[in-house]
Amino acid sequence: MYFNRQSCYSFRNGSLTPEVLIREAVQRNLEGSTLADINNASTPLDFFHDALAGDGEQE
Repeated sequence: MYFNRQSCYSFRNGSLTPEVLIREAVQRNLEGSTLADINNASTPLDFFHDALAGDGEQE
């Protein structure tokens, strides 16, 4: 199963932070997760690094 969500940084669409989205995906043992924010290009890099860490927290 894949997890495709929009974060609170997606213009008027999401409500959760990227960290929470990653944490939920890890807890659910999902194969993958996609950040599908609209009108935002600042979050994907942090999302990617947090996802690699696997815990939803920045280092």
